[in-house]
Amino acid sequence: MFSKIIMDGLSHIGKKQQCDIYYDTQNNDLYLKSVFLRKRNNKVIDIKYNFDKTDVSHLFCNESSFGFPLSNESNDSLDKFLSQLEIQHRKENNDIFVKYQLDEFVVIYKYRDSYKGDDIEVSFDTVNNLGEYIEIEAKTEKGKEYIDNFLVKENIQRIKTGYVELYLKKYNYELYQKGKYLED
Repeated sequence: MFSKIIMDGLSHIGKKQQCDIYYDTQNNDLYLKSVFLRKRNNKVIDIKYNFDKTDVSHLFCNESSFGFPLSNESNDSLDKFLSQLEIQHRKENNDIFVKYQLDEFVVIYKYRDSYKGDDIEVSFDTVNNLGEYIEIEAKTEKGKEYIDNFLVKENIQRIKTGYVELYLKKYNYELYQKGKYLED
């Protein structure tokens, strides 16, 4: 049962089904560098990363989104980003998936019910083969403080991993252990 305290003042955004396909190289170069490249519902490409090697909290990341199929400009932006990661790539192809030999790495299917306020967004996720989760995202500094206080008051512990790590922990533990974001 989730506390009504966090839900006060939130508006229902809606329910949706999501299919997130995460991509990586055969050598798992992206996962090992804590970079997550996903295609959501075959409509958007998101890239998430945090290059602060000391931060293992998984509470903050930089995120960029691009419409799919990729425009030439979006493809070039992703290419520029990926080239900085020193990943082996083919020189003769411009398509980033071909150039960097990106294949499906992890596929996450989930049902999400979302609510939004001025400072936070709350999503109730049912993730196939992983379970049920609540994601609380701060949109402002006030929202971050509110979440921190709420978690302490309700004695709720944060999960320091995302769905990719939870999937790998369950289905490929050896690779999971090589990642940056691990549960205690």
